[in-house]
Amino acid sequence: MKITLLGTGDATGTPKIGCTCPTCKAARKGGKSRRLRFSILVESEEGCVLIDTSPDLREQLL
Repeated sequence: MKITLLGTGDATGTPKIGCTCPTCKAARKGGKSRRLRFSILVESEEGCVLIDTSPDLREQLL
């Protein structure tokens, strides 16, 4: 079984819209603090399951 975390951010992701904190400012500039919303991909020999897919799914899978 293989488990892949597709995004490790909070419910809104980082950067947050309208936020001016140092973390969000750094994320907007392409820093390491950019986080997508949380989703999980579970893979096994029997198939794959996506858990709690977010609107960021396309970007996460690319």
